[in-house]
Amino acid sequence: GNIGQSPLSILNKIKKPRGIEKINSIKNHRSDEFYTIGNFGKNKSLRDEGTIVVAELSSWLLHEFKDIKQSPRIAVITNLMPDHLDKYKNIKEYYKDKENIFRFQNKNDYLILNENDKNLRKIARKSKSRIVWYDGAHQNAAIAVAKLLKIPKSVAERAIKTFKGLSGRLEFIRGKNGVKYYNDTTATTPDATIYSLKSLSKYKGKIILISGGMDKNLDYKRLATEIPKYCKALILFKGTASEKIIKELLKLSKSDFNILNRVSDCSSMKKAVETAKKIASKDDIILLSPASTSFNMFKNEFDRGEQFNRFVKRLK
Repeated sequence: GNIGQSPLSILNKIKKPRGIEKINSIKNHRSDEFYTIGNFGKNKSLRDEGTIVVAELSSWLLHEFKDIKQSPRIAVITNLMPDHLDKYKNIKEYYKDKENIFRFQNKNDYLILNENDKNLRKIARKSKSRIVWYDGAHQNAAIAVAKLLKIPKSVAERAIKTFKGLSGRLEFIRGKNGVKYYNDTTATTPDATIYSLKSLSKYKGKIILISGGMDKNLDYKRLATEIPKYCKALILFKGTASEKIIKELLKLSKSDFNILNRVSDCSSMKKAVETAKKIASKDDIILLSPASTSFNMFKNEFDRGEQFNRFVKRLK
């Protein structure tokens, strides 16, 4: 059938919504009826059955798919990694909800997967739909969707080239006295923060990381091993996740990261930004990437990001 005939034609599950917004950028170069909905701003209501919808779906929304027994015509999963283990009984239950994005697809539907993710290679065996593998970067997922929607490759590539990025997703805020400030407040898991550190790998050893907060029953061991490779200093908000990060760092040898000299505790965003500024020297990066939730100190991750932006812009 025609992919565009379903009001839920594209549903996209992405840990960081850069991929979904790249798809959104492509559709903005077309005149078709497209809508984008998800966890990144105000959502529009659907107008008719012919509307193509690009949706970011949380595990909570996907949980409800078991009742309606329906999955989208095109589903995209960029990665599958632990999250929300403070709410789910175990990782198996969490992944089970995630799999609802393709569970009710049929042989005429499409499942677009990142071939570099070992967890996705495992769950692909359960799919009844046509699997399209792509290599790594989010733009390749967006191009795969564009191809299925018969959007010319030149249009898709032009849209991706002009894509400016998203608020709170490794967002460059300003440069001041040779120091660059980045807001990555929507990184609420250790894996998301690791991804951001690797994205800034050319600044290895020059990153001042503002992180921590409340734990979601996640494992911080891998993040703790990556921090010494990329960061010259670590500023932590108070919370259970921060305690776990410190605990894991203390297991490392002092040659990797002298925790007593490198870590500061902060009880407010204002103090965190001011502390980072004092530590920073020319050509350094100050990165807010919390790897945890924010409810003990902020309304949500967006409030956390807005506070960071506000205090960074006030710096003299």
